[in-house]
Amino acid sequence: MAHAYESTRTEAPTSPAAIGDLINQVKTDALELVHHEIALAKAELIPQAKSGGLGAGLFLAAGYFALNGLSLLFLSGALGIAALFNANTGMVALGFVIMAVVVFLMAGGLALVGLIMVKKVKGPKRTVAQAQASIETIKDAVTRASADAKTRELERRTFRHPETIDPNFRNPGEMR
Repeated sequence: MAHAYESTRTEAPTSPAAIGDLINQVKTDALELVHHEIALAKAELIPQAKSGGLGAGLFLAAGYFALNGLSLLFLSGALGIAALFNANTGMVALGFVIMAVVVFLMAGGLALVGLIMVKKVKGPKRTVAQAQASIETIKDAVTRASADAKTRELERRTFRHPETIDPNFRNPGEMR
């Protein structure tokens, strides 16, 4: 399960150790976020994979029965040809044809159930939506952090050298 993280604005760290701690915290949070996303994907995909696998198995069974029906038709055709030459096999050939029809009906039923089960399999919609939301949140945080850093740099430059902004600026400590 992914957690919603709330960003809070803090003052900029001044020491390299504080910056290192922040980088480690970001790395830890990113790893935790990835682990939560993977857990969500697993929870969403496992039932769908089972359904898809069952549907594929039913398709294989339908193919097996269809091939058996085709072989029965070949056998009944051979017996039918033998009946043309007055061999006493006419009723046996009819039995093979009837059995082929029954096997084809079984194959069609299995194929239909397999198709329905495979169509039920959907992509991990919740996982994709959560990942996109996480990406947008991270992009927003990076944009805000970049803007904050630029603002702080501009403030630092301005307060160190205010004359670069306003040439008429006079330091209050200066004598007039």
